[in-house]
Amino acid sequence: MAVTRLVGYADELVIDFSLDVATREWVATVPKEMIDGTYIFDCIAYDEAGNTDYSCKMLFTFDTKNLDCKLEKVNYFGDFKKVNYYGKFAEVLM
Repeated sequence: MAVTRLVGYADELVIDFSLDVATREWVATVPKEMIDGTYIFDCIAYDEAGNTDYSCKMLFTFDTKNLDCKLEKVNYFGDFKKVNYYGKFAEVLM
C-alpha cells in the first residue's frame, strides 16, 4: 500500500502531511506556534489502511516571508568507536 500520511515530531511540534488523492499533492498542517527556521523531525508514515511504520528523520524548513516550506531527508550515519580497554563505546555521528 502507498503512503498517504506522514507525521513529523520535533519537541512539542507536530506537522501532519496528508496526500490529496485527487491531485496527488501533499498538504501540510503546520502548528501556529512554529516560527521560521529549520527543524529535525522524526517521521512516522501511514498507509491507506492506517498501518504505521517509522520512516526517517527529515529536515523541515519553514519560511513565512516567502510562503515556502521544504522537506528533506537527513543523510546521516552512525559509527562506533572503542574508547577504552573495558569495552565502553561512544557513538560518533556525522
